[in-house]
Amino acid sequence: MKQYLSISYIRERFEHFNQLCFEGKLPTPPIRLGRSRRVLGCVSYKQRRGANGKKETFDYVLRISACFNLKKRDMDDVILHEMIHYYILVNGIQDTSKHGQVFRKMMNDINRQLGTHITISHRSTKEELPEEKEHPAMICLTQMKNGDTGITVCARTRIFHIYRELPLRFDIEKMTWYFVVDPYFRRYPRSIKAKVYRVDMNELKPYLKNAVEMECDGRRMTRKKS
Repeated sequence: MKQYLSISYIRERFEHFNQLCFEGKLPTPPIRLGRSRRVLGCVSYKQRRGANGKKETFDYVLRISACFNLKKRDMDDVILHEMIHYYILVNGIQDTSKHGQVFRKMMNDINRQLGTHITISHRSTKEELPEEKEHPAMICLTQMKNGDTGITVCARTRIFHIYRELPLRFDIEKMTWYFVVDPYFRRYPRSIKAKVYRVDMNELKPYLKNAVEMECDGRRMTRKKS
């Protein structure tokens, strides 16, 4: 792990930027290194309704993903981005949206002050992205009688339940089962019930190139014989 992908580094930069940009008024929150492969950072919190009837936030935690291969300056930009969110939350400031007028003004002011490059959303380069791991899963492609194609990515313990339930719940012409490992299929939730998500087969076909077609007798799922 790079030295700046550590809680101690994030805490040190938080305190440094707190003095430079926030007059040292931000309380230091718990800091956690996360494993998100989609979000660089976030400020998590709990919410309750106060005595005046208004919603208030509390129990803040600053989370930074350790999965991305960011350069030091980009990590600092992520920390500052989340500190702006944190400042707005702690002070109960109403913004026009998640990255609304208040956020954007603070972001632009800090960029001018420090020469940083905080952005609304960081566009990760290929080198920065986490390495995609294989994603073994059992999927069912369903050809509907109306011509639509659907996909179900099955939770491992619910394959046979879904196998039985799909024809009962949907107007299906044909079911085709595959064992897949491509990370592409991470985008679909692992279903514990018979759910179908509409897909475009032209988009899907390249990701089925190395899939293994399966067949089921209701009790076992085995490789389909040629």
